[in-house]
Amino acid sequence: MHSYFLTGVLLLFGGFLGLHRFYTGHIGSGLLYLLTGGVLGMGVLYDMFKFTSGEFEDSKGETLEGYSSNLGWGFAIVYLLVIVIGALSYFH
Repeated sequence: MHSYFLTGVLLLFGGFLGLHRFYTGHIGSGLLYLLTGGVLGMGVLYDMFKFTSGEFEDSKGETLEGYSSNLGWGFAIVYLLVIVIGALSYFH
């Protein structure tokens, strides 16, 4: 089983490199993310939505260990803050 928390941290800090995909066994899409910057960021956003709702699974189709809706909401808030801060710093 793969850790929900660790997958979230890898998604936050290495999503564009596909680190969360490599960790959960999605090697092919991990390479795709690595070569395309997370499919130009759109794949990372998609993964964030799936991850925070608890629908992100490992390569065997198993749910991630340690998911709770409270933790999902916590990651959703952190992701939203990172996106907003990044956008503000870009336009500043």
